[in-house]
Amino acid sequence: MKDISAGYRKEPVLKNIRLDLRPGEVLTLLGPNGSGKSSLLRVASGLLPVSAGNIWFNDTNVTNFDISARSKLGVTHLMQGGRVFPSLTVKDNLDIAAMTIPQQHAQVRESLILDLFPNLASRYQTAAHLLSGGERQSLALGMALIRKSSLLLLDEPSAGLAPLLLEHVCMHIQDLAKTLNTSILLAEQNVGWALKLSNYVMFLFRGRVSFEAPAPHLLTNPLLLENLFFQRHELEPNPGVDN
Repeated sequence: MKDISAGYRKEPVLKNIRLDLRPGEVLTLLGPNGSGKSSLLRVASGLLPVSAGNIWFNDTNVTNFDISARSKLGVTHLMQGGRVFPSLTVKDNLDIAAMTIPQQHAQVRESLILDLFPNLASRYQTAAHLLSGGERQSLALGMALIRKSSLLLLDEPSAGLAPLLLEHVCMHIQDLAKTLNTSILLAEQNVGWALKLSNYVMFLFRGRVSFEAPAPHLLTNPLLLENLFFQRHELEPNPGVDN
């Protein structure tokens, strides 16, 4: 992304955002509520048009591509809270998500997902509406991961997941990013989990990038991270429309 600005009903939310995400990298967006994290993911997927700037994906200018066109290029967006088909089983949901990839690849990817989420394996023939909140979030995340994506956009994927499952998911997402050369852009409130998962971190405040650094740098400087959040929360929050 180069000099991206965007908003809702002519109300600016994102201002002059620059972002560079390489294959196999995990980049996490941090910041208080209303800082523009979810809006930035919507811009990346094509759900929110830009008012200024350009977006390039694998050497193609996709600034004016809608979400369908970007999806065909390998962009997958898991929105906050996840999206599943409640009347269908876990198996059926995964099968639908895998329809865009060859069957032999789909079977391999499904096995990876069930290894990643053992709670889904035990509920394989259960309708999604009978799952717990954490199980539904696992299923939504699994549906996003099963596609052959070049870019995964994840909006608070940790929501509803138990701590032990979080650690498990963290390790496997890193492995998937490296093995499949998939880039991941992540908006997250669980800071400790996000830092373990990421290569790089961008801190948003009032629609602008106020700080960016390699994640290992912040892991070894907890006072710096604490100071960033403390300063931002001390200020009156911008009345935003998202996280």
